[in-house]
Amino acid sequence: MIADLPGFDQVVALDTEYTPVDGGHPIPICLSAYEFRSGTWVRLWQDELGAEPPFPTGDRTLHVMYNFTAEASFYLACGWPLPARVLDLMVEFRNHTNKALPKHLKQQRYRLLDASEYFDLRTIDAVEKHDLQMLAVRGGPYTNQERIDLQDYCDSDVRALWPLLERLLIHIRTRHAAGPGSPRRGLAQALHRGLYMNAVAHMEHNGVPIDVPTRARIMAHREEVIAHLIAQGDRQYDVYRDGIFQDGLFRNYLERNNILDGWPRTDIRGRLKTDKDTMKAQARAHPQLEDLRQLLLLRSALRDNSVVVGSDDRNRTSLFPFGTATGRNSPSTSEFIFGPSSWLRGLIKPTEGHALAYIDYSVQEIAIAGCLSGDPELLKAVESGEPYLALMHRAGLVPEWATKATHKTERGIGKVAMLGMGYGMQVPSLAAGTGLSMVQAQSLFRQLKKIYDPFYQWSQQVIDTGLLRRELRTYCGWRARVVDGVKPNTLRNFPAQAHGAEILRHACALLVAHGVRLLAPIHDAVLIEAPVEEIDAQVELARRLMARASAEILNGFEILTDAEVVRYPDRYMDDRGEHIWALVMEVLTQLT
Repeated sequence: MIADLPGFDQVVALDTEYTPVDGGHPIPICLSAYEFRSGTWVRLWQDELGAEPPFPTGDRTLHVMYNFTAEASFYLACGWPLPARVLDLMVEFRNHTNKALPKHLKQQRYRLLDASEYFDLRTIDAVEKHDLQMLAVRGGPYTNQERIDLQDYCDSDVRALWPLLERLLIHIRTRHAAGPGSPRRGLAQALHRGLYMNAVAHMEHNGVPIDVPTRARIMAHREEVIAHLIAQGDRQYDVYRDGIFQDGLFRNYLERNNILDGWPRTDIRGRLKTDKDTMKAQARAHPQLEDLRQLLLLRSALRDNSVVVGSDDRNRTSLFPFGTATGRNSPSTSEFIFGPSSWLRGLIKPTEGHALAYIDYSVQEIAIAGCLSGDPELLKAVESGEPYLALMHRAGLVPEWATKATHKTERGIGKVAMLGMGYGMQVPSLAAGTGLSMVQAQSLFRQLKKIYDPFYQWSQQVIDTGLLRRELRTYCGWRARVVDGVKPNTLRNFPAQAHGAEILRHACALLVAHGVRLLAPIHDAVLIEAPVEEIDAQVELARRLMARASAEILNGFEILTDAEVVRYPDRYMDDRGEHIWALVMEVLTQLT
């Protein structure tokens, strides 16, 4: 099976060991590799690594690894070029078992040990493996016996790749993409996923520049900042007492402002929900709640803030690619700078002489839904550039000349309604998310189903297909198994989310291949960096490549992008957190 891999002169299984550095680059320890065709073993200790990797990295050599980003960080720390063709068995195991792992394996984040156990393959004992991992984490200097143990451990992981590759190749070769778009079959699909892991390695290596002095000031005075912000920010809400949020006062505020009716409640005792997701949805429907939402996030954002920053003042952490069922990344919400409260993103600041650009796809999920469903009205709404107002106009709720500036509230309602289509939003949720009465929400819901009838029919077909075939998959081969008890809306939402992930992955791979310095992926956006004099050209190139990525996934349909450029000495700022950031800076000025 392994010998029958056409197009490659060499097939190399490879593993590395290194000492991780929080927020920084790893310290290489050793490398083990085996070339299947010649039967050649290579074992290198850190003082033997040299200026070049032990095997060619071009198109004619296939590198087989488990979690390529770990080995790639080793390569980049050595100054080596990354392999062009990578088959990442962790990603393929994740794809093969998506939504179907036994419960005791789901908690393990898809380790090599878990994959071997799943296929009933022998490997190193879990306790011994953990001890050796801790030895690598400890760092040197190492005794002669410790060197032997670590090199043998590295060898054992390489040996574990052989039978695992045999098992997974059977499944990889039987997969194919259904439908139009960019059909990459079998091994070609897997190699395309490997290209994204290459891009992830570059992003994790590059990191996001952080204004460390300002962060230090905030953290040094965080208790005073919390107290001052609550005192100032609560003036318009009156929901805190002695710095503590009060449910009863919050209920009074909602009632005073005619927001209480339809507010989501907990199943137990019917208390008002104030969790992160609920407040995010409600602030979207009622913009006056945004500052309160930020205040609720403030305490945990400051007290538990653990954004990892290296010695070069850059945020680096694992992006956990393919970490969700839809194939999106799932980085730590506390360690990744884009994870905590949005106002903390003000800490992102380009270094001297450089600029950053945040480039995001415009209405990506709606565009994908329109393409996949073939709904002409939905596509027309996307092409108008203002799909939310297009809906509200079709529903007779705004005039034809309405703009984002003139009808901000109505546009917000349209946004909630259109995005809710993909999640199977019903009338009660539509009312709660928009502030409309039940009668108004019912009327808008009927309009939605009438205007976008082809989409709703396709959406039901997605559910029926998933239940019948017991799986759903994207055009590029990412799949989710359908298990008993799955919620229909989970199936309904899969195509837009999973194809959105495909598009962003393809875009990241193209950006790295064309020399764009990529720093981070953020759902449907990327952050790039360039010298100030080059940033405009790099943004133009990046937007062209992102448009190309969407067209190659969506059968020629290009999704537009928006770009925000930040030049030194300015800092990046998320609109949602701008007011809180200004308050924090004001408090710090008073305190220092």
